[in-house]
Order: sequence, then structure tokens, then C-alpha cells
Amino acid sequence: MSRSRGRVKRSAGATGWILGVLALLSACVATPRRSETILDPVAQRAVIAALDKYQLDGRVAVAAGTEGFNASMNWSQSGAASAVRLSGPMGAGTLQLQLTEGRLQIESRGQKLQDAAAQDLMRQQLGFEPPLDALRFWLLGLAAPGESQESRSADGQLLSLTQQGWLVEYLEYRPQLAAAGLLSLPVKMRATRDDLRLRVVVDSWRLDP
Repeated sequence: MSRSRGRVKRSAGATGWILGVLALLSACVATPRRSETILDPVAQRAVIAALDKYQLDGRVAVAAGTEGFNASMNWSQSGAASAVRLSGPMGAGTLQLQLTEGRLQIESRGQKLQDAAAQDLMRQQLGFEPPLDALRFWLLGLAAPGESQESRSADGQLLSLTQQGWLVEYLEYRPQLAAAGLLSLPVKMRATRDDLRLRVVVDSWRLDP
């Protein structure tokens, strides 16, 4: 009987040890892969610059001289390809723009136009030609490639930049979770050039995991 009880005790001990190991492994598997550590500004800029894909939903307000309009905006970026959907600008319904390696395509009211014809339609519908090639960087709080002047806060956050004749001011940032950690991304920005005023409010970001 004593030997039997000893075997039972040893068996119970082994079972407890196995259960403990399994619980530890389960905890490791359940640990989120993404870190929620707020990255320092230098690390943030490196991570943001390396983003290959992102999407945002928001709103845009444009004033060109005495004319202006408001529209909802969806921006989808994949590598160098930008796809922008504007809903409601100046009675145009929905305007869809695609910019890939400098080639512009616009779809509006059943029309599909490219390059120079697309640029003409965009100027007619919007009242100006937005700097789409640079906006994909400005939206992330980055200067586009090329010459620029930047103003930063004491902790390194971009406050404003001047580029391509535009003054871009960042009015508000919010933390967004990415694979590398928490990033501060713009949610309110204003861009001005001469009598053109462009204001963007981002309601939601979706970053490439």
C-alpha cells in the first residue's frame, strides 16, 4: 500500500509539473507580438518612413480664394501607389484618384481620364491641383523627398514644414499602434499656399501590420 501511495504522489507531482509547463507555454503564446512601448521620435521617424502600406479615413476642407468645399476622404497607400476617394466635393459626387509613379488617373461620373486630361478635370472639380505626390508623406508627418524646411518641438515632433511652396502645419497628433510600438501620427493638419487653404482631419488610421 505504501509503495502504491508513493507512486500516486509521484504521478500527481509529475502531472502538476506538466500542467505548470503547459500554462507557461500558453502564456507565452498569448503574449501580444506588438509592443505598446512609445517609441522615441528618432525611432518613430524610421518606422514611419519604412511603412509600406497605410489607410486613413477622414475629412478635408478646401478654400481656394472665395470658393471652398468639404469632402470625406479615404486614402489608401501601397508602396508608391496612392488611391484617394473624395465624396461630395463641389457637387461632383465621388471623385476617385489614383497616382502611380507620376501617372494620374481620375474617375468621376462614369468618366475615366489619365495624365493631362485627369489633371485638367481635377483642377475643374477641386479648383486647384493638390500635391498628391507629396501629400502621401505629409499625411504621415514626414517631408517628401527633396528640399524642405522643418520646425520641430523640443522632443523632436514635427510642428511644421515648408515644401513645394506649401506651408504644412501639424495641429494635433495621436498615438497609433503599429508592429514596432506606439507611433504619434497626425490627426489634424493644415496646408496653405498663397490663397489656397487645405485642412485635413483624420478620423482613423490603419497601419500595415
